[in-house]
Amino acid sequence: MSTTLDLKPLEGSYRSTEEPHVEAQLHQCILYCIELTPDMFQSVEDLNGKVQLVEILESIKELMSQLVIVKPGTAIGCYLYHSGKETGGNGIYELLPLQNINIRSMKKLNDLLYDFEHGTDPVTYFAYDSNNFVPLETLFVYIQEKCGITNPDKKRYEIRSVFLFTSRDSPKEMNDTETVQRLKRIVDDMTDNYITFVPFFISSKETPFNTEFYNDVLRFNSRPWSDKSKFWKVNTDPISASSIKMRVQQRKELKRILFVCPLILNEQNNFVVGLRGNNILSHEKPGSRYKLVYEKEDVRYEAFSHRKYLDPATGKVIDKDGLLKVYSIGDLNVDIPDDKLMNLGEDVAGYSSFLKLICFRSSSLCIKYYNNIDKTIFISSDDRSYEGSYETLSSLFRTMKEKDKCMIVWGNVKSNSNPALYVMSPAYDPGLYGGFFLWKIPFVDEVRKFPPLLTYKNIEQSTDYKNLCKVTENIVNFLTLKKGYNPADYKNPGLQKHFKVLSDYILQTPVPDIGDTDITQEDDTLRKIINVRENILASASSKDPQLQRLHKYVNVWNVLYSKIADEEALGVGVVRNIPKRTKPSMNL
Repeated sequence: MSTTLDLKPLEGSYRSTEEPHVEAQLHQCILYCIELTPDMFQSVEDLNGKVQLVEILESIKELMSQLVIVKPGTAIGCYLYHSGKETGGNGIYELLPLQNINIRSMKKLNDLLYDFEHGTDPVTYFAYDSNNFVPLETLFVYIQEKCGITNPDKKRYEIRSVFLFTSRDSPKEMNDTETVQRLKRIVDDMTDNYITFVPFFISSKETPFNTEFYNDVLRFNSRPWSDKSKFWKVNTDPISASSIKMRVQQRKELKRILFVCPLILNEQNNFVVGLRGNNILSHEKPGSRYKLVYEKEDVRYEAFSHRKYLDPATGKVIDKDGLLKVYSIGDLNVDIPDDKLMNLGEDVAGYSSFLKLICFRSSSLCIKYYNNIDKTIFISSDDRSYEGSYETLSSLFRTMKEKDKCMIVWGNVKSNSNPALYVMSPAYDPGLYGGFFLWKIPFVDEVRKFPPLLTYKNIEQSTDYKNLCKVTENIVNFLTLKKGYNPADYKNPGLQKHFKVLSDYILQTPVPDIGDTDITQEDDTLRKIINVRENILASASSKDPQLQRLHKYVNVWNVLYSKIADEEALGVGVVRNIPKRTKPSMNL
């Protein structure tokens, strides 16, 4: 049974009669801004004696190696301030210019880390001098200029993230009230231009980092969303040097926006909010990104494909104007004009893409196992197209969570997609997400029956099978299996292997012998399996009778399993559940 919630427009919300702004594919840039301080050049015990600055540079290398797989169009730049090396007089050294991920930057960084590993002193290389002071005002203006520069591909940076690394919590500007106010105005201007600071405040037991100054200057405490949801809140907690790489990996992800469309809550009152559909995951395939090129006079050019339509009898090229779309139904070809095809997805709402509220239903009646026939989409608000969308969806989110309800919506999320029904459910963890999940609902002609399944009634009732279950229980009791296996915690071994081969070839990295290679470095899904195997092998060589039982249980398990598998291969005890044929009936 459907239900209805009382929805009213918020005061001051914008009710638009125009088509909302549709945003193009977002282009992201990440600027590493590293403050050179004496702490940055000190060896850290948590890093096994490694210098903090080297750890940060290694995090850039790992970030670039991951983004080149999932988002090769991302731009990366690295700038170090308080440096005396090739700064042009402003004290800011451009280690990596802000450009889309490219081989030159990756090789330069790889060679630099190799030199540091083999004796080059970072202090000497970056010409660090405590007298080379760079005011924060100069740094912030410099960042603004870099973020405003269009990349060589003539694409703007819609998302601009500044990874600010510092171990100094009290800069010289701290006690200058006028300078602090100017810094705040610059930060406000940067925020209006979608330049976001991601702080990495490096702390230690000896010198804990006080975040008060930077929280005030970077306006983290005064953002309108700072107390609304953890999903949007910037984490300003200080970190240890050993947590740098982990924090960078957590902050690297780009919001992959699939679509921007309005959600019509009340068509009569023109009550509309803006939605953004974000991609939660994408399946990457190794070797799928490549170009076809040809060489002419020692110059390589990109080749492009071109489609031609040929007469099957004569091979003559047919002009596109002479082609006609037809649908084959048996031996009949039905001609359908293009204008009829274009009108199949048209709706009375008057939007090229939209979602329209139909009703609310209980979550237990909406979320089914077969609902996920397509990728689940994460829905967030879009205040750029409709003001007040965030507040409206936040209120709707809380109400739906309290009443355990889901929205049933209808529409097409893209102008070129077909209309469909969707379930829009509040996220199960509001502290982590604070948004909605959009599930596509299948129609009756999209649902398929399960195939007939095999049952093993005779085998399941046999003594061998019962003994196998008991032995399995004893083996599991010997092992410590925690957290299970969550694929989202592991890297795709196929992708890692593919791009490691490319990286080793491009960067001329020496390839170790096969016997010296740690297989878990290429496939970390094997770590738990290897740990279980090592426990079993240790049990076989143990002198403790209690520990030897694990190895004996495994041997018994193998014997029982082989016996049952042989009986299954011979068809012993296998029963096929094949439904009886009945007279077909039509359900009207």
